Amino acid sequence: MLTKLSILITIILAMLFSGCSKKSTTSTTQQPPKQEERKYSLERVGPARVVQTYADGFEQLSQQEKIFSYYLYLASIAARDIAIDQHHPNALEVRDILEQIYTHSNGIDAVVLEKITIYLKLFWLNNGFYDNLTSKKFVPECTYEEFRGAVEIAEKNGAQFKTETESTAQVLERLKPIIFDAAHQPMLTNKTPGDDWIKNSAVNFYSSNLMYKEVEKWAKNNEKYPLNSKVVKENGKLTEKIWRAGGDGVEPGVYANDLNAAIMYLEKAIPYASSEHQKGTVEKLIKYLRTGNPDDFREYNIHWVKDSSNVDFIFGFIEVYLDPRGQKAEFEASIYYTDPAQTAMMQNLAKYAQYFEDKAPWKDEYKKKIDRSPIANVINVVIETGGTGPVTPIGINLPNEQAIREQYGSKSVLLHNIVDAYDKSSGKDILKEFAYDQEEIDNQEKYGTVADNLHTAMHEVIGHGSGAV
Repeated sequence: MLTKLSILITIILAMLFSGCSKKSTTSTTQQPPKQEERKYSLERVGPARVVQTYADGFEQLSQQEKIFSYYLYLASIAARDIAIDQHHPNALEVRDILEQIYTHSNGIDAVVLEKITIYLKLFWLNNGFYDNLTSKKFVPECTYEEFRGAVEIAEKNGAQFKTETESTAQVLERLKPIIFDAAHQPMLTNKTPGDDWIKNSAVNFYSSNLMYKEVEKWAKNNEKYPLNSKVVKENGKLTEKIWRAGGDGVEPGVYANDLNAAIMYLEKAIPYASSEHQKGTVEKLIKYLRTGNPDDFREYNIHWVKDSSNVDFIFGFIEVYLDPRGQKAEFEASIYYTDPAQTAMMQNLAKYAQYFEDKAPWKDEYKKKIDRSPIANVINVVIETGGTGPVTPIGINLPNEQAIREQYGSKSVLLHNIVDAYDKSSGKDILKEFAYDQEEIDNQEKYGTVADNLHTAMHEVIGHGSGAV
């Protein structure tokens, strides 16, 4: 589960008008610059601000841990296009066109190119053309005619747009409503009462000829891969298209190429794992990515939640926020390492988790007996892709399966370098606008960061970690 309180970005961004947060990360093995030399706010892109994050402490990791992180980093990049395709069936095609224009832009009108570039950057930040926070579609500020003119110039410069079956003009005409019509598929995930939640959601988890009620009826007895499959209707019959790599007798599924590319790097990471247990964690993840079997995913989660390695990761089909049914999971990857200096608060909260549980304002039958303290760490992110990046959470508690949480516990992490970048890049204008008086401003400046971190820590450790079903 993700905590969306204030947002920044993974490649490096922070949304301006957020009550939630997400971010991006880059790592370095060099000594970080002194605090006063650091730059956090890098660029304004439409309604977003791109923000730099810093991987403090990475240089103190062992060589083995650094190499392990590096291969996990490459695995995260290898599979990130999965999330883009999950956002819309034409998203990758649109991105390719935008990048072809951007890389073959000589001669394009500067004003038009700037508008297309802003749209491309927003696409990169949101993994598609839907706002990560509002779920609403955004469109370029240029006209279709200006866009088409830019394509024609880029094509003369060597850009490739046509396909084996379509001319460039036909490709543009087909994609015109997808790119330029804000009223065409206006919401990524639409759960408006009275609307058909599947028919009116653009997310690429169901074929366009399906309705919500027929999927729900079919799913009761037929949905075998709830997290990692697309439901399609072919010749009047509903089936699951499984997201898996295949191999060892298992038929490859959707996203097999991306997942196999990621597996290649995960396998390279295994020799650099910090323990036999962590090696087993990576091996179980690979097995799940190959088979797509929910039982293999459960085994991986049980093994992962017992792993307390300094360098850790989240990888796979995890969160179901994008699915109007709350079943299909968006791909995500997060690679991070523990910040020992910042972890004491989280671990102290975890130590007293039973105290907070006992004081909870609900019946004893719904209170959880906590046999072990939850794993709770403050971490610094190396990279986040898919559902966690570029727009990133500030806190995470996993695994999501309640039975595993009750029997084996959970991990809670507070993303320290993400929160730090958000705090350092946020101006005082909003605070001054909404604060009641100078005393409130002074208290926020003095205690705001500590209070935010405590709030997130309590949400992840005490909130998600509590309660019995």
